[in-house]
Amino acid sequence: AVKETIVGIKRFRPLYGNDIDESIRAEVGFESFTRVTKEILANVLWQSSLSLFAAFNDTSNPDAIFENLFTMKVNEWLNVNFEFALLYDRDISKDLQIKEVFSVGASIILI
Repeated sequence: AVKETIVGIKRFRPLYGNDIDESIRAEVGFESFTRVTKEILANVLWQSSLSLFAAFNDTSNPDAIFENLFTMKVNEWLNVNFEFALLYDRDISKDLQIKEVFSVGASIILI
């Protein structure tokens, strides 16, 4: 697989592991992607994916994205979603990054 990091704004390039004069950085390596979808309760759907990328020049520090989405149908017009994602990319940060999203949606049929 090939992973490209494209940063158009010069001052941000070092934050993403690019040299100051390098707008595009390409890495070649191994990639693995796994996806699971399962109804865990009635009207509760869980979708999960794990993506791993290890560059050939540094296979001991793979990049990882682990995403989970829970979709809950409360009734015929109300949905609740919870998303939880973990990102680890040593080129960007040595820390684990976390994203959480909680959303509530209403569906109304007009016609």
